[in-house]
Order: sequence, then C-alpha cells, then structure tokens
Amino acid sequence: MMLYADLIVTNARVYSMEVEGEHTESFAIKDGRILAIGAYVKIDELKGPDTAIYDADSKAVLPAFIESHAHPLDFAKKQLELDLRPRMTPNREAIIQAIKQEVAKKQKGEWIIGAGWDENLMEGKRFVTMADLDEIAPEHPVFLLRTCVHNAMVNTKAFELSEIALDANDPEGGSFERDESGTLTGYVMEDAMSVFKTPTYSIEDTKRAWKIAEEIFLSWGIATINDMATGKEEFKVYQQLQKENRLRLNVGMWLWGRTQMSRTGLQEEITTLGIESGFGNEQLNVQGIKFMIDGSVGGKTAAVAEPFEGTANNYGIVYLKQSELNDRFKKAIQNNLRISVHAIGERALEMALQAFEYAEIQKYPHIERHRIEHAILPTEDHLKRMQKLSIIAGSSIGFLYSIGDGYVNNLGHERVKRAFPHQKFKAYGIVAPGNSDLPVTEGNPFLGVYTAVTRTTSSGTKTDRSESLSVYDALCAYMIDAAYGNFDEHKRGTLTVGKKADFMVVSHDPFVVQEEQLKDIQVIATYVEGVEQYRVGEEVKV
Repeated sequence: MMLYADLIVTNARVYSMEVEGEHTESFAIKDGRILAIGAYVKIDELKGPDTAIYDADSKAVLPAFIESHAHPLDFAKKQLELDLRPRMTPNREAIIQAIKQEVAKKQKGEWIIGAGWDENLMEGKRFVTMADLDEIAPEHPVFLLRTCVHNAMVNTKAFELSEIALDANDPEGGSFERDESGTLTGYVMEDAMSVFKTPTYSIEDTKRAWKIAEEIFLSWGIATINDMATGKEEFKVYQQLQKENRLRLNVGMWLWGRTQMSRTGLQEEITTLGIESGFGNEQLNVQGIKFMIDGSVGGKTAAVAEPFEGTANNYGIVYLKQSELNDRFKKAIQNNLRISVHAIGERALEMALQAFEYAEIQKYPHIERHRIEHAILPTEDHLKRMQKLSIIAGSSIGFLYSIGDGYVNNLGHERVKRAFPHQKFKAYGIVAPGNSDLPVTEGNPFLGVYTAVTRTTSSGTKTDRSESLSVYDALCAYMIDAAYGNFDEHKRGTLTVGKKADFMVVSHDPFVVQEEQLKDIQVIATYVEGVEQYRVGEEVKV
C-alpha cells in the first residue's frame, strides 16, 4: 500500500542544514514528520489524491528556529504595557510625551508601567529622571523597567505607594541609587525592584497577551521556545494554554530555583514533588532548574574581573555566596534536574564552574548538558573547564545587536573583542545555542544571526570580528545547537527524514544575500509539525 504525503513543499531552495551549502528543491510531510526530501521528480511520487501542495515560489526554506533562552510570558505581558524601546521612544521628549498620554488615560493612583528603555541608544544618551517623572505624573506611581530587566527608574509616588521610606536602607541583593548629597535618583537596581508594589496580571490577562506574543514568535520563524524563568504562575498558564489547545509552538520550561528578581524560588517545592527534567510531553516539558549569579553589563551589575568603564571600583554584584550555590547545584543534581545558571562576568563564571565541580556532575551521566547562560566573558581556563564538564554555553549573541552599544560603553572595545567568543566555543567543542533573552533584546533570531556574522550593533557600531561566525554556523546556533540544548537533536534542528516538520519559508536566501541584509530577512510562513501556524499578512485577533 502506497504511503502518500499530507503535504509536499516544492519549487523551493530547501536547506536541510545537515551539510553546509547543500540544498534541494522539495520535501514531503506525513503525520507531522519529514517523509522524504530531494528532487521533485522523486517527491512527486508521494503525491496522493488528498496531498496538499505548497509552492514556495523559489524561496528559501529552512528548519524553524529554536529560541534557547527567552522569557515568553514576560514578553507577552509587555504587550499590555508602555513600549519604551528606543525605536518607539528615541529620546527623552518622546518618553515624556508617552507617559503624559498614559496619565491622561488613568485614574489617580493607578500605576504607569513601561519597559524596554536603553539610554545608550537614545539621542543624547539621556533618559528621564525622577524629577521628570514627579513633574509629569505627580499622582501616579511610575515604574519603568530598563531593557536589561535588572534596573528600573521610578518616581516618588512609587516609593510612597509601596510604603518605602525615602531614607530606607538598600534591600538585600539590590540598591537605591543616590546622588552625592544622598538624595534618591529614582534609579533602582536588581532586587531593589522587587520591593515596589507594582500590579500583577491575572492568568486570563496573561493568556490573552500570550496570543499576541505567540503570533510574533511564529512570525520570526520560532517553533520552539525555552522559558528560562518559569515560576508557579507561568507553569499554570502554560498548562492551561495546552489544555485549551491554545499552545501552537513548543515550550521548554526551566523552573526558577531561588527567590530573587521579584520571582519566588521553587527548588524546595520541586524537590518535594519529585519533578525531574523531562517531565511533561513533547510540546510542553520541564527542561531543568535555573539559577542566577550576577546582573547585567548594561546595568553595570555583572560580576566582572575589572571595573566597568568610567568607574573606579564597580565590579558588579553577585546574588549569593559560593557555599549556597554549591549546595543548590548538588541538590538539583541529586534530584535529577539539569542546571542552567546565569553567569555573565568572569567572577560569576568562576562561581558557576566551581559549583558544577563541587556537585561532581560527571558522576551523574544520566543528567547532563548543563548550561551556563550568557557566558559572555569566559577566560581560557573557564573554556577548558567547560569543555571538560561538557557544559553548554547559552550564548546571548542577540545582546550584541540590540544592546551592544551599552557593552562597548561599559566594557570598552578590548573586552567586547573577547565577549561572546563563538570561535573559541567552536574550537573547544562547546555547544553554544544562540538566543535573545527576550524581552531583554529584540527577539527576531535573524538579528542574532546577523550579529554573530558581522559583530555589528543596531546603531552600526562595528566591533572586532575575530569571533565572527559563518552564516551557516550562525544559523546552526539557532537550529542544530539549540536542538541539542533541549535534547531534541533527533527530533528537530534539521530537515531530515523522520524529524518533526518544523520549518520556515523566508523572503531572501541567507546564503545568497549580502551579510548586511541578513537582519532584514522576513519570514513568509512558519510550520510546526507540518501545520501552518503563521502566514505573513494575516491579522491576529485577541
């Protein structure tokens, strides 16, 4: 009995990504998997009376992207807030005007929440001050989250309604910035943000926002996304979305381990419940547990080895002591949980590696592929130890595009030269999936691919290219390497017979266009397991 395809994609430049440079013209799909791939004369034999045909009009077809590190529900909620990204509000005056419009729409005492600002990309590199906010919103508490999500600007009303005295001591793990006279500037850092009583969203609000966000993910060609800080609410939302058949892509959950950054830690509850890596199903599953050691480069809170540019003794911060980190890693390993840990600066990377070594992860081969997230400034010694321990580097190469100017300003060109060391990762055999850390940066993976190749920021600032990748390797970071990071290399990442038919049709062939055009490639259609989930031009209804 002949096995006919459900769908045949033809008249295309199909890149399976198994071998660099190779492409063919057609492939067939059956029951959500690749049935055959090759020349159309062969694939046409699988066409039956009910087979659908997709004519790609000579466009390039690639495996769908796998976003290895993002905060999807945080991004979803941002769709309900004031958008302060530099391309939306390029200067101080535009931000003031946007806040004034919010003031006009809200009742006195209602919070004004915004996010996405980056002073490094604003005209004059000036953001609004606490005095500005007090003048334009004296009756409204204002909380404006910086793009790095490690810092925020607030006004006096936010302190008042949160019952925080203006002379209060800094909270543990954070600080309220003060000027030389000791007066608050309104700039709050790290865990100091968590003491503000900002409003929370209901589960229904979050699910409504998810519909908008999910369509955006699919419009970027993303078929699988990792939530790197899944808490109780996120866990519940994802389950409900799947139960209600409202989850159109795949989600890997990394459960938040320790209370910090306004998030409640779950390690003790996870351990009590016996939840292990792999719990769930193919569409929604627990990948592991996530910890955070240091802050961000943009906020000058990453734990670096040398002071940030323009400072005498600012080496960043660490959230926890080495002994606590060691114990948490050991406990996670013993309870069959993969570990992901945020470590940007050299001091944070050293702490992460010491904790992995203390936990003796090599004695637990059934729990492997642990990750260091960002891993931006590793030393040669760190790279050798990562190689020995088979640690994955969750490289946020997307940072260099969206917030790279802040890296140049705060680290200087010499340190940026060795940041995001993809060629060194490659030389040491360290798998390094690319990511955006959305909503920290723009989430379109093609921006990350562009920057991995060109080492150029969104403003056009060019940095040293010694760590640049080829177009093929840059794409692999979001496909093959990201699949490996999820234990999905046998299911996704390439268009191979037997694998899931997760693919995208794009406007321009990334292997043909000039490298400057990589960032401008648009996704025409995205398929997840052979089902069309996005087509350009279709309106999203909420």
